[in-house]
Amino acid sequence: METFGLPCAHIFTVLVDLNITEIPDSVVLDRWSMKAKEFVGLREKTPSEDDPSVVICRYTCLMNLCRSLCASSSVSVAKFNESRDKFMVDIQGARSMDGDSNIDDDTWNGERVEDP
Repeated sequence: METFGLPCAHIFTVLVDLNITEIPDSVVLDRWSMKAKEFVGLREKTPSEDDPSVVICRYTCLMNLCRSLCASSSVSVAKFNESRDKFMVDIQGARSMDGDSNIDDDTWNGERVEDP
């Protein structure tokens, strides 16, 4: 998160472990200080849409949405099959937009581990 101007939580853990009682100036952005009004009108660099940090944020958002859908779709065989089929169609569509229409090279090869 430090790429968006937010210090990582680990920084504060280290400061506490080192018994540092004052946050170093290097960790505090000007926009959080009392002199923030001096910087009104100045814009910080906005990351581009293909910036790695933006891509990671989009990926995380999609993963959270998928996790929620997977939780509700795994409660019955019918919901599972319906969601799986929709996923396969969406994956095929996304890959064809990227110029890769081969869905068979995915990590799942049709095999599964049976319960012992």
